Amino acid sequence: MAAQWQGKSLQCLLILFLSSLLIADSSISDPQLEALLAFKASISDDPLGALSNWTSSIHHCNWTGISCDPSSTAVVSITLIQMQLEGILSPFLGNISTLQVIEISSNKLSGSIPAQLGQCLELTGLDFYDNQLSGIIPAQLGNCKNLQLLNLSSNVLKGSIPESLCNCTSLQELGFDTNNLTGSLPSCIGDLINLKFFNASTNGLVGSFPPSFVRLQGLEILDLSDNHLSGIIPPEIGNFSHLSKLELFMNQHEGPIPAGLGRCTNLTRLSIYSNKLTGVIPVELGNLVKLKVLWLFDNLLSSTIPASLSHCKSLVFLGLSQNLITGSIPEELGSLSSLKALFLHENQLTGEIPETFVNLTNLLYLAFSLNSLSGPLPLDIGSLYNLEKLIIHTNQFTGPIPPSISNCTHLVNASLTYNRFTGVIPSGLGMLENLTFFSLGGNSLSGSIP
Repeated sequence: MAAQWQGKSLQCLLILFLSSLLIADSSISDPQLEALLAFKASISDDPLGALSNWTSSIHHCNWTGISCDPSSTAVVSITLIQMQLEGILSPFLGNISTLQVIEISSNKLSGSIPAQLGQCLELTGLDFYDNQLSGIIPAQLGNCKNLQLLNLSSNVLKGSIPESLCNCTSLQELGFDTNNLTGSLPSCIGDLINLKFFNASTNGLVGSFPPSFVRLQGLEILDLSDNHLSGIIPPEIGNFSHLSKLELFMNQHEGPIPAGLGRCTNLTRLSIYSNKLTGVIPVELGNLVKLKVLWLFDNLLSSTIPASLSHCKSLVFLGLSQNLITGSIPEELGSLSSLKALFLHENQLTGEIPETFVNLTNLLYLAFSLNSLSGPLPLDIGSLYNLEKLIIHTNQFTGPIPPSISNCTHLVNASLTYNRFTGVIPSGLGMLENLTFFSLGGNSLSGSIP
């Protein structure tokens, strides 16, 4: 009898031991499985059936968009891009402590970003780009110190950029553009010394660059355009030698264009238009031999056009219009053979159009209007055979309209009003089949319209 009782006791102990192992095992896996199922339950519409195989009959590591560590079956990434998912983000995602990547971009998710994601301390990438997320950016994300990418662009987030994100010193890419963010740039942003990409454009940010900003010398792309930022552009930006794109347009920056930008020789795009910048166009910008786009228009610049810009042989778009620029147009600009658009309108330019401009055979758009330019048009203006728009009204041009203009067979818009042109209207203009707008009023032309 005693032996039977001992045998049963050992069986019970064995069952209890095995049960404890199962419970222990489920305590590892169940929170992750429950969190994934909670995420699925928070999705109100899944028109493409992206989550249709998220069922108990299939191991969760084989579910669409889920990747696991093969050695432990722990969930390490959730990737559901362009799946048209509607619903909210489940806070239970914060229970998947092994998550390294969450990429749920280009969907229709709404609601707030769960603060519980700050518990996912192994996160290296968090991408909610192009959804309908609202509310604030949780300060708890600053706990994710391994983050290398944080992309919250194209949502409807409000509030300020949390100072706590400065704890994420591994960040290389930071995207906040196209939201409703307000407040200033974090004072500690210079702590993000590994940052290469920073885009917070199209928000309501205010204030000036914080002093620490000058430490971000690894930046390759900086876009803070279309905000309400003010103050000067820091002269130290000339130390950002890796910078390839600088977009600060549509703000309220004042003061001079830093001459040090001429040291940023990797720049391909410099767009600082629609600000309140004053002073000269630095001659040092001529060192930017990789520059393709230079937009400086709609400021208060009052210098002459530096001839050194002719060294920027890669220039495709040059916009200096709507400033207070004086002097003549440098003939050296005629060597910019890649140029497709040249905007110099609404300045105080004088002198003649350089004859060298007939070499700009790739030009599509030429705008000189609302200046005090004079003299005749180049006789070989027809060499600009790709020209689509010629906007030169409200100047003091004289002489005849060159007959060669009829070689500009792609011309769509020709605005020559309010000048001092004389002679007859070239008959070849009647052959320009693409010409839809042609204005000549306010001149002293004679003869009939072709």
